[in-house]
Amino acid sequence: MSVFNLSYEYDRYFVNWLKVTGVRIMLVCNNHPGIITVSLNKEGDAPHIARHETGTSKTRSICGNGDPDVFWLAGKQEICKMVSINDSLVVNRRYFTSNANNVSIRGEKNGRLFLLQGDPPKIMELRDSHFRLHRAPIGDTSMKATGFCLKDGEPAYATIMGGDGGSLRDIRKGETLIDGLDHPRNPAWHSGNLYFLEAGSGSFCRWDGTSVRRMAFIPGYLNTLDFVADYAVIGCSLDKHEWRFKGTQLGERLRAEGMRDRCGIYVVDLKRGDICNFLLFSNSIREIRDIRVVFGT
Repeated sequence: MSVFNLSYEYDRYFVNWLKVTGVRIMLVCNNHPGIITVSLNKEGDAPHIARHETGTSKTRSICGNGDPDVFWLAGKQEICKMVSINDSLVVNRRYFTSNANNVSIRGEKNGRLFLLQGDPPKIMELRDSHFRLHRAPIGDTSMKATGFCLKDGEPAYATIMGGDGGSLRDIRKGETLIDGLDHPRNPAWHSGNLYFLEAGSGSFCRWDGTSVRRMAFIPGYLNTLDFVADYAVIGCSLDKHEWRFKGTQLGERLRAEGMRDRCGIYVVDLKRGDICNFLLFSNSIREIRDIRVVFGT
């Protein structure tokens, strides 16, 4: 583990939020191999940011699956099992996948581990030390899967990009819940509700069964989210092409309101539906690919 030399800013209540919730936030970023953690410093009066090296190239996703000291990290073509030892995360084992397009990895508390791959999008499960097909392709080769989530221990929902835009799908039933979405990403089931991100509009959304409720606007490209209690913790990125999201609702709104895109962590209060806390990076980190919230500082 090494201390990360970063410039960042945070709102006046962010430290107290970390204290009250008792969590640390784990990030994987496209331009930094390994895992970045955000927690309280020893004095409890400021954030502490550290980097844990893994040697994994093009990190895409991170998850746990029941053991509080074990995490799984997905790279473009490899999966790393990470173990927490003396406040550091070290590589315990590596798995290599034949598909070079790992998208997202998710674990269940009972130890099961699932991996979303592309070309065409399909879901694999770790069994007998190998990732084996769990569900037949959930789209054809013209489609791009951008995230999936579990419900009741099984892969349940996915976000898909295709020629006609984006959609939210129930992959158990093979049904499209809604299409015409603007770059949907990373669905998540939490406390009886289905949430997802609409990156093209900068919206944190909830599916109400028949329609989408856009709960909060966040000024950046939304890649990932996780939850603790009544809060959503969302990872927000800059436009990697520096075109300010040309051709998207997000880009139009940023220009119309004279705002700039930001990279960092936003906390949304689920009861009020608005942003209550943030930590924003000023340099080095431009894209957050995945985020996990775990207990223990």
